[in-house]
Amino acid sequence: MRAIYASLSRDTLRVSLDTNETLGSMSGPSVLTIPAQAGNKEYRALMDAVAAGGVTIGDYVAPEPPYLDEISNRQFFQQLALDGDITQAEALAAVRTGEIPAALRAAISTLTPAQQFNAEMLLAGATTYQFSNPLTMVLGLAMNRTEAEMKSLWRRAATLN
Repeated sequence: MRAIYASLSRDTLRVSLDTNETLGSMSGPSVLTIPAQAGNKEYRALMDAVAAGGVTIGDYVAPEPPYLDEISNRQFFQQLALDGDITQAEALAAVRTGEIPAALRAAISTLTPAQQFNAEMLLAGATTYQFSNPLTMVLGLAMNRTEAEMKSLWRRAATLN
């Protein structure tokens, strides 16, 4: 029998019973979710097994965060490059939709190498640009623009058809 807390608040336990194992009125093989309440007979049986030294309760293990079903081609190739599966040049070539203008290239050249790659990937491969992206203000500052000026640029660009 294996038991772990099923929640960070420790108000629920998850118990795995193997064949021929029982807990209260439950028998294995099965996986039980048991509320940690004194009035619950399976909980009382589990606490008796713990007291007898036959079972220990493991700490809560958070589930892995969910993954997104869809990522953009830029995200895909950029992550491959970050993981070392392809080169940065190959990632840029895979997503390039046009040349980055000279003014933006000049701004990019003032950034750290890691920021340069991120900025190039964003500008060359993104299909949308978000003001909330931290690179927006990094690039804005590199182009000598204030936050207010960048917001103005976003407002004006949003009116373009």
